[in-house]
Amino acid sequence: MRYFLLILCFLIPSSTSAALVEVTTISSSVGVGETFTADVSLYTEGEMVNAVEGAVIVPVSMDVVEIRFSRSIVPYWIETPSESSPGQISFAGLLPGGYLNAGTDEVSKGNLFSLVLRAREEGVATLSVSPATSAYLNDGEGTSLSVQEGNATVEISEDVSGTGTTVTSDSESPEAFDIQMSEGTLFGTEGKMLVFVGIDKDSGIARYEIARSLIWIPEFMRSYVSVTSPAPLSPFDTYGLVWVRAVDTYENSTNAHFSPSGIFGYVPTIVLTILMCVLIAYLLIRKKAIITS
Repeated sequence: MRYFLLILCFLIPSSTSAALVEVTTISSSVGVGETFTADVSLYTEGEMVNAVEGAVIVPVSMDVVEIRFSRSIVPYWIETPSESSPGQISFAGLLPGGYLNAGTDEVSKGNLFSLVLRAREEGVATLSVSPATSAYLNDGEGTSLSVQEGNATVEISEDVSGTGTTVTSDSESPEAFDIQMSEGTLFGTEGKMLVFVGIDKDSGIARYEIARSLIWIPEFMRSYVSVTSPAPLSPFDTYGLVWVRAVDTYENSTNAHFSPSGIFGYVPTIVLTILMCVLIAYLLIRKKAIITS
């Protein structure tokens, strides 16, 4: 993962010190069974940063309910924040063009993502940033910044404190996105491929699905299967149409369509439409001839 991030940092030019990745919670105490939110934020402290990767360690006394992306400063995730192993939320994101803030106050923080957690056992628990967390300068060379870890301590008691957070469901669909065709080698995929990146600023993209057809068909007729980006381009795709659906955690979705062969991908649809019109016209004329005879 670090190898890919360094390569991508080299490819993103722009116009050594330390950054801070910090976990914060609204309240320092919650009751067993209560749900609360922890923000994971980046403070660049005056440096222009274009990539960050690392992990947040969640103690066994808490359960990860979900991961949210409201107000996230990261437009592209190389590794979308997820529980890569029990209690470890791994992430790696790009900030094309760079991101800069100063200070460590609430106004200055750049939110990476938020954890929705449920307190499970009483005691004092610490949400910690992994020492392996790294940030990279937007200097065209992928220079690594040292990262300070800001941890959050939460006291969990048997008594319900009433300081928990009510988490609302995500009712918004992911943002509109484009499908691009590329050729070469990218993240282990070789040859011609489809590349797409969906963004959902709340619950996040849960999965992508792809459907293929030689002709244009309505949504209810499309047969979708799971896919990841980049997706290899099959010989079948060259002659037809492709639809990709980005689905968030709450099953809201946004579709994009693409013709790998450009306007020629619509030729079968046009031909079929013309044939259908001719057939309908023929049947109508024949029916009229039968009636008049």
